[in-house]
Amino acid sequence: MKYKIMVIGAKGFPDVAGGIEKHCAELYSRLSLQNELCIEVCAIKRYSTQQSDQFSRIKYRYFSTFQRKGVEKIIYALQAVLYASYKRPDIVHFQGLNSVLFLPIIKLFGIKTVVTIHSRDYLYPKWGKIAKLFLRASERISFHADALITVSELDYNNNKRKTKNLHLIKNGVTQRDCNIKNEQYYLDKYCLSEKSYLFSVGRFTEEKDLVTMINGYLFSKLKVKLVIAGDGDTEYSSKVKKLAASKNIILTGYIFGDELQSLFSNAKIFLLSSTHEVAAPITVLEAMSYNLSILLSDIDVNQILPLENSSYFSAGDYKDFSKSLLWLFNNEHDNYNNVSYLEENHNWDSIANETHALYKTIIAYRNEFNTPKPLTTF
Repeated sequence: MKYKIMVIGAKGFPDVAGGIEKHCAELYSRLSLQNELCIEVCAIKRYSTQQSDQFSRIKYRYFSTFQRKGVEKIIYALQAVLYASYKRPDIVHFQGLNSVLFLPIIKLFGIKTVVTIHSRDYLYPKWGKIAKLFLRASERISFHADALITVSELDYNNNKRKTKNLHLIKNGVTQRDCNIKNEQYYLDKYCLSEKSYLFSVGRFTEEKDLVTMINGYLFSKLKVKLVIAGDGDTEYSSKVKKLAASKNIILTGYIFGDELQSLFSNAKIFLLSSTHEVAAPITVLEAMSYNLSILLSDIDVNQILPLENSSYFSAGDYKDFSKSLLWLFNNEHDNYNNVSYLEENHNWDSIANETHALYKTIIAYRNEFNTPKPLTTF
């Protein structure tokens, strides 16, 4: 018997920039191989991409909406929830808080729900007062899901007393590909050579604090290039781009696949300057998989990682960033224990198995108490 899982929350799928989108691509490409699961992903049409064979077993439903910040995701979420209410899957899995406000509609139809909290977005300065109220309300509603997943050990410890349905299932990392295609082509594209540049990946948003990173890099006066993969379309991103107007700073825009792997693989140091994260970002885990030297802000979730003290700087302090960068640049150390740590704690296959087991538990519980069967099929 096939069980139907509907996913709501990824703005696009697959190959779309963003932590939630990366999480969904890795997780559901694996879960779709389970013959008993039929997976459908709801996403926003304008972010749709050409689907590869890796995702051929996943069904898609794309929704059109207004391209307006703060409105687009709400309209998408409402459309997706109404669609799910009609289709009646066995489980609706909400990825992130942006769509959870409409979870009670799903519950009215007796459909089981799972919520994964990737980030406490209401802590981020990019959101206004109304958006923060919306996100806080969504977080409260998430505690009424049949299962609540957090990717952060800190978040799990802080919330485990609030609900008996809380589960810790961490983010994963894809093991590095030693046979990257066209690796030299991508280095030549940006006039780079092996171990000759600093590298960072992330959206150009305030919580990523790229201003501190760029100011710290410029203050260090290092003669190596700084490469930043990512982009944004806000006032803050414009500030970042203006500040980065230097011949030694390269903004690649959003990149994926072999191009991204090539830049990871050949970097000298990976940089991340975030002031807020709910868990160690996937980009940091990826940098660890390439055994790179890493410089991170000293926020709590970053300090859980098994890195040396020299890998941290005081968040928001560009002078301390500069000082730490110079020391790390001139004093590289062995990072080869990272691979075993990632295999044990952030393995996507294990994460998929844990999620699958949780689905089966929820479905078994529903069947035990004779919840009405779905009325329609995919």
